[in-house]
Formats: sequence, C-alpha cells, structure tokens
Amino acid sequence: TWGMSCDAINPTSNFPNCTACSDSGGGNDWCPSEGKCFYGDNDGPLNHTCIASDTNGTWGMSCDVINPTSNFPNCTACSDSGGGNDWCPSEGKCFYGDNDGPLNHTCIA
Repeated sequence: TWGMSCDAINPTSNFPNCTACSDSGGGNDWCPSEGKCFYGDNDGPLNHTCIASDTNGTWGMSCDVINPTSNFPNCTACSDSGGGNDWCPSEGKCFYGDNDGPLNHTCIA
C-alpha cells in the first residue's frame, strides 16, 4: 500500500512464517489457516478472506498461540496458551474457539 516500508511489501512471498510476517510491520499479519502472510488491518487481510478454524486459529493471533491442535499436546499447555485456545477432554486435543466451544465443531462433554 502507499507509504509502506519497502521491507514490508509483497508479504505473501517475502515472509514465509508467522514470526517473520508479524515482525515485518506495515499492517502485515499471518493467516494460520493458509500459512501465509497478508497485508490487512484488525478485521483481516485486504481483499482476501482468512478463514478461522478450530485447529489453526484466526487472523491476528499471536504466533505463539496459532495451530493449537498441533502445538499444545496436553491440557495444561493448551489452557496456559491463551488466545482463545482451550482443551477438549473428549477428544484429548487443544482447539481455538470461544465460550461456546471450539470453532466449527462440538466438543462432547
């Protein structure tokens, strides 16, 4: 976009991981469901949709809490991770969600 630092342009090709993307500044952020960096704002990427999922997380999440299902293998690690992640005891997995449960599916009590 106009006035953006030269170091922050072409985020999808220039920043191959969440940390590099987030550190690049200039409105760039990571889309965990696609594993790509995009330019955008608090609402999401510009001219693109980043789909939130229970196993990957959502746009704008801190890099240390994305991909909860693969990154947090036990209840304590999951619960301590924050960022909307919580443990589903019936599945023995960590998912991203809200107070109603994981996104896109039900955690059976």
